[in-house]
Amino acid sequence: MTRLISEASYARVFEHELDGKDNRYVMLLMGNNNGTRRIYLAWSDDGREWEAQQEPLISPQPGQGGNLSGAYYFPYNGHHYVTVHGGSGNQYVVDVGENFDQEIHLGPYYQPSAVAPENGRAASRSYIYSEDELYMVYEAGQRGSTKIALARAILGDERVEMASASLRLPSRVVSTNSEIDFEVLARRYDGTTIAENELSFSLFSSDSSVVRVDGQRLYSGGEGIAEVRAEVSYQGKVITTEAISIEVRDGEVWNVIDERFDDYTRRWQIAKGSAAQGTIEQGAGFVDIIENRRSGGAYHYLTYEGFYLPNSFYTLEAELSVFAPSQGNEISIREGNRQKSLFITYDGKQGFIQDRLLQPTVAVEIDPTERARYKLVSTGQTTYDVYRNDEFLFRSTSVSQAGQNLVKVGADSQGSAALRVDALRIQTNTAP
Repeated sequence: MTRLISEASYARVFEHELDGKDNRYVMLLMGNNNGTRRIYLAWSDDGREWEAQQEPLISPQPGQGGNLSGAYYFPYNGHHYVTVHGGSGNQYVVDVGENFDQEIHLGPYYQPSAVAPENGRAASRSYIYSEDELYMVYEAGQRGSTKIALARAILGDERVEMASASLRLPSRVVSTNSEIDFEVLARRYDGTTIAENELSFSLFSSDSSVVRVDGQRLYSGGEGIAEVRAEVSYQGKVITTEAISIEVRDGEVWNVIDERFDDYTRRWQIAKGSAAQGTIEQGAGFVDIIENRRSGGAYHYLTYEGFYLPNSFYTLEAELSVFAPSQGNEISIREGNRQKSLFITYDGKQGFIQDRLLQPTVAVEIDPTERARYKLVSTGQTTYDVYRNDEFLFRSTSVSQAGQNLVKVGADSQGSAALRVDALRIQTNTAP
């Protein structure tokens, strides 16, 4: 294998002869080259002994998320394509030529939706022809909570038909006796957005005493939880949206997320690596996140996805404590492909809050076992301030991370967690 890579994986083998190689098979694989994952090529005449090309066949391009994997050879209409999955979550197509001696990037050909089951990620595809239809079998969802999905190729006039419809709410927790803001979003198969004035829709609520429908408006009533959905029509086609659970509370409510952790399963998901061995346990008005394993694939998070922020000015506030020695109790928010984080470490005697798990740029000593209110105040696209019980602790900068908007609470693979979280809220702020 090539001397330039430290890891080789996601290999696939296809029958294809290359000029001058005296081969029957080609292998496409992911190689880790100093932290950047590229696609490499190898060939063999018997499938047992392989010779590898030292230089990568395909390298990631700007906007693809920095890494590529899951290469699949796909000859089609006289062209020789390789499709790959990028760190951005999208699938891309590259024309490599019949002799695998060119690299022409043709851009994304499949962009996953931000909602379940894809949640911003589609990977590891294969293709099937059946009854003159082309299908793609692929992995959908973020790592740790993936599913096997099926997609059908859309061709010709069908590309301009409505493909999907959804409801988007600024917050899924609202105050009593108020109008509830929402949007109806619909897209065609070609990826274009359908203007709302071209759509017609009807709204439905599972409990009108909690959420009331009045024509094409929603209003909150008394405290409780109701599910709301829409039937969306466009040019004779009707799609029913996924139902959204709305909680109505008395009093002031934060306008993006307002979570009291009475039941985390209503709005949060678990993202857990294959090596993780800890637990996430629901308590009486809190949730405990416990993970002691520190190794590759041992990440363990509660995640909240699909929320909307109009810009990079917001406040994330969490009430929490650390109840056992642990290194890397994390709260992170990803917005606009930038991630802002705080990490709390505790060795049983001393505790610190810092901006990075490894090689932090700033760390402040605290007592993490005391229940406290932590604030991450985003002051721009790349900058944020951290407070504890309203006391300013430090200022830091974000790191680049591609993907949809996401909050995660727990531990990365190189961290551990013993974290009790009582509440987590996000409120938009006015730009200065």
